[in-house]
Amino acid sequence: MSEEYVPQIYMAALAGDKKVDCYFTNGAVKRYDVTQAIELGGVFAPLADQQVFESSMLVYDGVLCFDIARTRDPYEMVDICADVIYAEGVDIVSRAA
Repeated sequence: MSEEYVPQIYMAALAGDKKVDCYFTNGAVKRYDVTQAIELGGVFAPLADQQVFESSMLVYDGVLCFDIARTRDPYEMVDICADVIYAEGVDIVSRAA
C-alpha cells in the first residue's frame, strides 16, 4: 500500500474567528476552520471561547495544537492532524512546484 506524503505544519497564524492559516513545509498555506471540531464538543469544547482559542494555539511537532491545560505537555494538548488540515483546508497558497 502506498502512503501519500503529507507535509508538516511549521507555522500557524490566526485568520479570523476560529480560523487558522497553516503554513506547510512544501510551501502550501491552508486556511482551516476549527468550528467543525468545536461542534463535536468533548476535548474541543473549550475552544469555543475565542480567548482560549487564541491563547492556547501553537504548532508542536508539525501538528496544530491547543494547549488548553497550559502545561506544555504534548500528551495533554488537543490537536488537529496536519493531514486533516491539508485535505480539508482552503488553499491560500498552492503547493510549491
